[in-house]
Amino acid sequence: MSWGDGDGLRLALEEASRTRCPRWETVPSTRLTYFSNKRWRPGGNRQKKDDYKQYWLKKIGNVITNRMLEVLDVDPKIYYTFDGDVCGIIKQEISHTSDMCDKSFTQNSNLTAHRHTHTSEKPYSCKVCSKSCAHRNNMVVHQRIHNGEKPYSCDICGKSFSQSNNLVIHKRTHTEERPYSCDICGKSFSQSNNLKVHQRTHTGEKPYSCDICDKLFSQSNSLVIHQRTHTGEKPYSCDICDELFSQSNSLVIHQRTHTGEKPYSCDICGKSFAHSNSLKVHQRTHTGERPYSCDICGKSFSQSNNLKVHQRTHTGEKPYSCDICDKLFFQSNSLVIHQGTHTGEKPYSCDICGKLFAQSSSLKNHHRTNTGENP
Repeated sequence: MSWGDGDGLRLALEEASRTRCPRWETVPSTRLTYFSNKRWRPGGNRQKKDDYKQYWLKKIGNVITNRMLEVLDVDPKIYYTFDGDVCGIIKQEISHTSDMCDKSFTQNSNLTAHRHTHTSEKPYSCKVCSKSCAHRNNMVVHQRIHNGEKPYSCDICGKSFSQSNNLVIHKRTHTEERPYSCDICGKSFSQSNNLKVHQRTHTGEKPYSCDICDKLFSQSNSLVIHQRTHTGEKPYSCDICDELFSQSNSLVIHQRTHTGEKPYSCDICGKSFAHSNSLKVHQRTHTGERPYSCDICGKSFSQSNNLKVHQRTHTGEKPYSCDICDKLFFQSNSLVIHQGTHTGEKPYSCDICGKLFAQSSSLKNHHRTNTGENP
């Protein structure tokens, strides 16, 4: 095929000539003219001739490389370039091919970056914290953690971000766009990652494994949290009482014991809670919902914990042991009550007569005898 005669090639060149030049505010009134000697010259406006010429040649090269390979019916591993201002198109085999996986690149710099995925080499190091990255762009983003730079800002609320993709995701909180949907149940998500995690609820896939106990997880962050049960790591500290936590959300909930904040309120009775899960459990007292049922006797419960305790009546499991007399119990609170028989502790007191009790149920019964209330 003659590169100067192809209709597809001419269409590509014509389309390129209509593209807005990023260097100038207006679309130039110039068209690339085809000459028999295969030289391409931008017409009009001689003052900007060289700038336009350089831009058009580059743009045409991009169009041919990225969009016209199918039309021209050529091997996608062939790169088309321009030799100076002479636009006889040169057919040139890509020389930048990985010797590890045969993947090809049009630029040597891209090949160099790709090689790092095979060698695990991380040549870019942070001067502040010594973190290393395989790609220079990743290091630029990382350094914003230290310098606080957030060059991407939301034009709706003004919130700023260090990465452009975080801004894109954030904007969906305003537009409520959820472009990623599950092809099994139809549930939609604003992030592709959330969809991947959700799909594992259908497939049962748990790709993250603990290297200590082999427990499996569907999310990498769940594995990180789990591993702290082995290492004892508690990286989150309360700035009021210095209590340590293995999870950030546990710290947030704990801090509400200091502030008294209860941001979750029942829309039926108005009762407020410090934790969203506590509100869900409470709402079941209104709706009567009992979503957790025993697969042996069918008895149902409003909380999963209550189901676990109930199932022990079938299995006979008593995981809580008294360290004084070795007596075993189904529930941890039963063990606490029992230990009071050894220590003599009576933490529950009547606010009317001051009498002390070892169990809260005993205090309730005492109140009923004083008030005449029917149980």
